[in-house]
Amino acid sequence: MNLIVYLFMVILKAIYTIYAWTVWILIGFWAFLWAFLVSVFRGKKGLSQIVAGYKVFAWLWCFAVGIRIKLKGKSIRDNTDACIIVSNHGSTIDMMTVPHVLKTKVAPLAKEELKKIPMLGYMFKAVSIFVNRKDAESRKRSIEEMKKHLNQGIFIFMYPEGTRNRTKNPLKDFYDGAFKMAIELQKPIMPLIFLNLRKIAPMGSFLMRPGTITAEFLEPIPTLGLTQQDVPSLKEKVFSLMYSYIENNDPYYRKKI
Repeated sequence: MNLIVYLFMVILKAIYTIYAWTVWILIGFWAFLWAFLVSVFRGKKGLSQIVAGYKVFAWLWCFAVGIRIKLKGKSIRDNTDACIIVSNHGSTIDMMTVPHVLKTKVAPLAKEELKKIPMLGYMFKAVSIFVNRKDAESRKRSIEEMKKHLNQGIFIFMYPEGTRNRTKNPLKDFYDGAFKMAIELQKPIMPLIFLNLRKIAPMGSFLMRPGTITAEFLEPIPTLGLTQQDVPSLKEKVFSLMYSYIENNDPYYRKKI
């Protein structure tokens, strides 16, 4: 009987997953079209309008598939000047959950390889600052572009893990990039944490399920006065804060403690 129940649940999740990604493709087409038209007529000046369109796209998708985003720390987000936002990257649906909670004045830092992804590549290109970590000139250009955005009141969004976390831990090791840039620009780092992602869309499985995801902004960590020698300690401070928060508040990890 348990096997029958298990197979039934797997079938239900498979049907739901197919439905969820079908909806994503249908809504995603209109998001792509919106990004294309705004970028053609407005160029980089249309950043906020493009992000606003993505927010609508993300909201519609979550609503259609029964995923609710519960936002905490909204006052922290709204009362913080433009800075660098860092978040955990643990799910295939991050691209649908992140736009929900960010302001429209935000530009993600993305690796250049994303440009090559059909359709998605163009959407990233319309809003992102691209960087090739192995190219010193590319890193220099990205720093200058980030500085320009921050001075215009535009937040920078980054995944310090670089790629999706496929380990069984709350986070995988951070790269130095976000922290080097924050110190060089003398801008705070504001952690954004998503909880319950692995219950909704577990890594290592294509199956998903509906449910509630909690997103929380934590108090910004200042970098004023720090130098590049402080990169390791700043990285460790942010990593420990986020790791501990996820471990203690995410049901996926809490039940294992």
